[in-house]
Amino acid sequence: MLTHSYQFLSFLNILLGFTMLVVGAIEWQKRKKSSAWLLFLVALFSWFVGIYRMTI
Repeated sequence: MLTHSYQFLSFLNILLGFTMLVVGAIEWQKRKKSSAWLLFLVALFSWFVGIYRMTI
């Protein structure tokens, strides 16, 4: 943000989605299904935004 270079922002968004997916899987194993579903949805949204930012 300091250099106004946003070229890696979409890749970071996709990596954030993978992180949320792993955390959601861990929560699923702990039998906390409501928070796991929320994390899965956040991961999907993050992937959507990351891929959308790559295409524009």
